[in-house]
Amino acid sequence: LELAGELKVSLIDEFKLSAGDFFVITKVGGKRTCQYEGLDEGDSVGEFESDDDGDQLKLYITYKGGDGNDIALYTKSASGALPESLREPRMIGSDADDSLTGTSADEVIFGGSGDDVLLGGAGDDQVTGGNGNDKLYGGFGDDILKGDRGADTYKLSRGDDEIIGFSFAENDRICVADGVELSLTQVGDDLLLTADGIHTTLKDVDKGEFLAADVIDFI
Repeated sequence: LELAGELKVSLIDEFKLSAGDFFVITKVGGKRTCQYEGLDEGDSVGEFESDDDGDQLKLYITYKGGDGNDIALYTKSASGALPESLREPRMIGSDADDSLTGTSADEVIFGGSGDDVLLGGAGDDQVTGGNGNDKLYGGFGDDILKGDRGADTYKLSRGDDEIIGFSFAENDRICVADGVELSLTQVGDDLLLTADGIHTTLKDVDKGEFLAADVIDFI
């Protein structure tokens, strides 16, 4: 996604802002380049009426929202604190082949372009590969993994995890320790993979298609 030009913001239908609001305005599935004219990270896009006795609240922009590279607008709290979703520690990669490792905190880890190795820590992490053939590992905790474009490999780990955007067409694969006996259960549109300590949901994946594709590597 290449941004250009100005961003003009208005509130419709008498909508009023509240302190700590957070709105994702553009989900970015791959790489983003440039930014809106005159709007750097954290700049104000204007002042608008709030629900606090008609006072004005500033609305700010971030290019690091959502899973690390979405475009969002937000307000601050009365004390000036950022919304909770932006207070999470963030690790953002580059266009190179990055190796990023999380900590015990709940973190947002985004690889950017390149063939990245992204390792979550002990927290409940959001791990997103971006463009490239990435390796994603949530670590301990309840994690959300999203490879984006490219042939991505997801290593299963302990916790209640979610894998979003698993793609047979892009040659995505699942990696699990040798000797682990996986159970596969279709739950609505999703496929649940379970073993001792492992509880991973592949969103919008069919069990029959998954078995036919033979995408599990035991290492």
